[in-house]
Amino acid sequence: MTPNRGGTETFSMNLFNALRKKYKSVDITFLNIWKEDIAYKNEIIENGGHILNYQMPTGIKNMVFGHNLAKKLFSVYKFDAIHINANYLLPSFFAIAAKNSGVTKVIFHAHNTSYGNRSFLKKSILKSIAILQRKKLNNKNIQLLAASTEAGNWMFRKLDFTVITNGIEVEKFNFDRDIRNEVRRNLNIPEDSKVIISVARIEYQKNHEKIISIFNELYYKKNII
Repeated sequence: MTPNRGGTETFSMNLFNALRKKYKSVDITFLNIWKEDIAYKNEIIENGGHILNYQMPTGIKNMVFGHNLAKKLFSVYKFDAIHINANYLLPSFFAIAAKNSGVTKVIFHAHNTSYGNRSFLKKSILKSIAILQRKKLNNKNIQLLAASTEAGNWMFRKLDFTVITNGIEVEKFNFDRDIRNEVRRNLNIPEDSKVIISVARIEYQKNHEKIISIFNELYYKKNII
C-alpha cells in the first residue's frame, strides 16, 4: 500500500473490506515501506486490520537493496499468504522472497499497462530488469493475476496469468432519482440536460488530454454538459 489514494489502493481496500466481512477471524496486514502513512490507514485499523511499518528505499536504491530487505522481512514476520498488487514488475522481489521463505500461497497482481511518464532511462532499466524477473516468477510457481488482459500481457508477456476484474459494490451506485434531482438543483443543471462525468484523479495514466478532447466535441453538441 502507498500513501496515494489511487486505483490500486482502493482495490486493496475493497478486497480487505470484503474479506473482513466474510472471514472475521482472518488477520490482514498491509505493508508500509514509506516514511509517511499509507492511504486508508485509519479505516484499516478501525476495521481490524494491521499495518506493518518496514521502511525501504525507493527508486534506484530499491532495485539494489530491495531483494535483501524483503528476504529479511519474511525471515522475521511469518504469513500464510502474500498478495502483491503492483503497477510494474519491480516489486516482484517481494513475491520471490516470500516464496523462498516458505510462504505457500504467493500472488502477484498486475494493475497497469505502461511505465507512465517515467524518463526513457528509467523505462529502459525497468524493462531490462523485467526480463529476469519474469523468469524468476515463472520458476517459483507464483500465482499471476491481472486486472485486465492488457495489464497481464504487458506485465507478464508470455507467462500464464488469470484475469480478475476489479470488483465493485454495485449497490452503492444504484440509481436514486431523488438524489439525482437534488444534485441537479444544487448545481443549477436543467432537468433535460445530459450530464457526462469523468471520475479520475489528475494523473498521466488517466489520459486527461483525450478526455478533454472528447468533452470539447461534446460541448458543442446540443444540451450536453
